[in-house]
Amino acid sequence: MPKKQSILAFGFDAFGQCSGASSADNKSHLATDSVVSLTPVAQDTTFLELAATLSCSFALSSDQRIHIWGCTELFTGISGGPSYVRVWLPEVDYGAIRKILPARSTLDAHHQDAIFALVNNELRLLTFAPSKKQVEGHDQKRRRVEDHPVFEGLDTTTATSCNDITTTSLPFACVDVAVTSNHGAALTTSGDIMTWTLGSAVFTRIHDPLDGGPRFHSLASGRLHFMSLTSRNEVYTWGSSGLHGQMGHGTSETHVKPNPEVIEALQGLKATHVAGGGWHSAVATADGDIYTFGSPLKGQLGLAVSDPGSVATSANTSEAPINHAIPSPVDFEFGSLHLKVACGSQHTIVSNGTVLYGCGWTKYNQLGLGTQISEIHEFRPIALPDMDSKVNIADICCGDWHTLVLVEWDE
Repeated sequence: MPKKQSILAFGFDAFGQCSGASSADNKSHLATDSVVSLTPVAQDTTFLELAATLSCSFALSSDQRIHIWGCTELFTGISGGPSYVRVWLPEVDYGAIRKILPARSTLDAHHQDAIFALVNNELRLLTFAPSKKQVEGHDQKRRRVEDHPVFEGLDTTTATSCNDITTTSLPFACVDVAVTSNHGAALTTSGDIMTWTLGSAVFTRIHDPLDGGPRFHSLASGRLHFMSLTSRNEVYTWGSSGLHGQMGHGTSETHVKPNPEVIEALQGLKATHVAGGGWHSAVATADGDIYTFGSPLKGQLGLAVSDPGSVATSANTSEAPINHAIPSPVDFEFGSLHLKVACGSQHTIVSNGTVLYGCGWTKYNQLGLGTQISEIHEFRPIALPDMDSKVNIADICCGDWHTLVLVEWDE
């Protein structure tokens, strides 16, 4: 029996990245009042996964289209352009796109806004303007951006013909990709990890399993650090900064850690899913537990400490202080052994498949729990809209200040 789907969105909405409303209409409405439900108009549209930046939301559908809503100008190059567009790769076979990943430029970055698309084992970089630096010797193709409506309620009145897209294939086959604010990392089919500065065509191999190291099978990232799971369910981290302890090695690391290093505190546990946020990280285990580490400032670790401004704090002064640079188990029963986790700038979302939980900064309702309290230091269940039958949570994703949830239910 076919399933119905909806993308739920809540949080910062100044650019329409939750509601799909144009930024002009949203200037005085910075946050969603409640959970927004975006239901596909086309009944044969099936969404596979979600992605987000500070000002944009993304969804990949089974017809090989990448849907973008919010401040689309960043990814189309059209000033004052439509609040919703979709990218189509017409020559790609059904189901060939395995992952999409937006790369958002920052003030100190030397690259433009772009989207990475993992097509089978080919990693493609989609840019909406000619790039000054290209990877020599690799195909560059032109694709088009469409403005046809797919979601009910999304504003398309300002839709404009968009610039062509330049697609560049990176020079290695890979199985996963992650990006921080300035760097990219790819896990190749041979098990290597290749890294590069975004905007550069110079690639560096930082891990080769033939040298006796672990075999990695997935990547994740925060603002300035990378995370990876191994075939033995170990967690490794590296990156340009661990200042807030988000790498999980027990110290606040201000220097660059160029190579993957195992998190010793998680040894012996079977990690199943990892996520990185602005200055924190979260790990789900096969025992149904969540471990968090990094900055506790807005409650994003879910540890209910009394003094979140300190690097080492405790809710009870008679107990040993907590070192937030070491992963700590969250004292909460999530009700499942199969957990997924997502991290925003300063909030954390956990799904057990049917129930959603959140903690951290909630100024813009990014936890879907209202804005009466600016921060929540322990996980709380998030009420989802009432559907006709039991809802399954297929995917979760966090932008810096908003949250996306893909739900499915039987017709």
